[in-house]
Amino acid sequence: MGVLGVQRNLSASFVALNDAGYDLLPCTSNWSRDDASEALVSFCKTRLDPKRLKGIYTAPWKFTIPDEPKKKNITKTLEGIDLFAAAMDKHYGTN
Repeated sequence: MGVLGVQRNLSASFVALNDAGYDLLPCTSNWSRDDASEALVSFCKTRLDPKRLKGIYTAPWKFTIPDEPKKKNITKTLEGIDLFAAAMDKHYGTN
């Protein structure tokens, strides 16, 4: 689907800031979509000036509902880290 379908509002901002000469440090998360990391990392690699891209953050997490088991929340957070690591490795060869 790509970042435009996953994070349209962010991608437009990143392009505008990049084109204006700002340094960028984008952040992604698995809060609402598991494909957000892949979409953002791919977008950064293909659309942003590497001189302006200072890194990419992730903030993996799962909304905690009091009745939901803690293990489920931790598992979702760890899945988010794995998704981000896979996207970084695919597009930047970090390992």
